Amino acid sequence: MQIKQKLSTLALLIYSLLIAGCSSAAFGQVSSSQCQSKRVKLQMLGTRGPELLAGDTQASTGYLIWLDNKARVIVEAGPGSLQRFKQSKANINDV
Repeated sequence: MQIKQKLSTLALLIYSLLIAGCSSAAFGQVSSSQCQSKRVKLQMLGTRGPELLAGDTQASTGYLIWLDNKARVIVEAGPGSLQRFKQSKANINDV
């Protein structure tokens, strides 16, 4: 598996684990009203692969995982992701 695929898989795994926190409501650890709130979000900072295309304005692949409206995890921050991170209004101190 290529490194890019591994990092993408890692981003989705982390996101899934954060979502799974809500599934613990079934075991009485979290109230269902907490799970209905949208506490966890996955933001794609970029979706472009390594190819270079003239006039391409997409940032390369990168993910930002938000928890309770704060950016918490950056995964696979490649070229262009910094620009998209700034546009997201996330605070680097929260990550």
